[in-house]
Amino acid sequence: MNRRPNGEEFLGQDTSCEGPMSIRSNIPVWLFVVCILISTASAQTTTDIDFDDNHVVDFGDFVLLAQAFGTGDARFDLNGDGAVDFQDFLIFARLYDKSQHTVMHSHVDEELAVGSVDVYDVPTLGSQPQDIVVDVLGRVWFTQPGANQIGRFDPSTETFVEFPLPTPSGRPARLAVDGRGIVWFTDIVANAVGRLDPISEEIRTYPVPTPGSQPSGLVFDRKGYLWFTQESGNQIGRLDPDRGTFEEYPVFTPSAGLDEIQIDSEGILVFSERAVGKFGRMNPETKEIAEIEIPVQDLTIRQFVLDAGDQIWFAANSFQLHMWDLLATGNFTSYILPEDGPDPSSLAVDLNGRIWYAADQSRYSARFDPEATSIRILELPNSVSGVGRLTVDRLGKIWFTDPTGNRIGSVEDIGP
Repeated sequence: MNRRPNGEEFLGQDTSCEGPMSIRSNIPVWLFVVCILISTASAQTTTDIDFDDNHVVDFGDFVLLAQAFGTGDARFDLNGDGAVDFQDFLIFARLYDKSQHTVMHSHVDEELAVGSVDVYDVPTLGSQPQDIVVDVLGRVWFTQPGANQIGRFDPSTETFVEFPLPTPSGRPARLAVDGRGIVWFTDIVANAVGRLDPISEEIRTYPVPTPGSQPSGLVFDRKGYLWFTQESGNQIGRLDPDRGTFEEYPVFTPSAGLDEIQIDSEGILVFSERAVGKFGRMNPETKEIAEIEIPVQDLTIRQFVLDAGDQIWFAANSFQLHMWDLLATGNFTSYILPEDGPDPSSLAVDLNGRIWYAADQSRYSARFDPEATSIRILELPNSVSGVGRLTVDRLGKIWFTDPTGNRIGSVEDIGP
């Protein structure tokens, strides 16, 4: 392999095409479409739209405006027609601070890493292990869509247990573990959310109300509700695990291609709209949904993760890694990645805030350090065909699936 010299700079791209550097967005970062608001910036206006009087115009002001919709509350009646209606939302958008949010020039230093990698063959041939999570006991759980099973691996004994799913021809998609250690999963073909009790080994499924909704990503909120995306249903779903009941909330944009969903440090749901280049935010308490366009056009979201500061990191297009500080500054940074490493399709954030990425058709994994803007590329064993998904356990070890090779594996000790 011809590698670039150690220390070579890889800079982001300038949208003005003046040469290699970080992307500098020349369009407003905050776009307001229909009832879509983007948060946190200050407004430069003589009209008072700081409704909560916190000295900044942010998502909270939009929520208050939304709550007043349809009333005659004079404070929110920005055009003075006696009613709080859609025109007031448009006025709010025009008054919102549209100052540009750009990024400083940055560079990426690349080096080849040497680390400890272990791989383990999954017992059922052709099971295509895909999604992967680690529970509080350190046991590794993974989906087996090719065999309609959920697998479990115990690193302490290096043993596998496989749990066949009750729905014929099912296809488990994503996993989440609740506070009691119960494993939950979405099943695209069965159009259901499932529950696997590791102690009793009982498996129960809950059919999603909307037919053909294709449930995908899932996450638990602070109250224990399970939220999930519906790729074809174009809705955010909520399951009450105790009652087994569903609620569904449609997003504004049709055919958005809902995929990943996570929860930030404030308890707000964040989800990706892969087909339309947007991210969504939903308050699980008020059920308000805001959809936010990515500042750079023609990006197709592959996967995203949130770091400790609620910055969104996502993979899109060839050999690019993007960071969007959506709430604090609005800054959007795009990094051009070395082409002798993986073209990222899966991401994870480690305990030190570094971004790991890999690809489904590459035998390389890489770790990006945002502070040092450096990348360490690790070559995986010859037996690995590619990486499906990544996750991090409580000790900081990276775990991955290899769907084509029918394996799971772990990575550690690649240096600081």
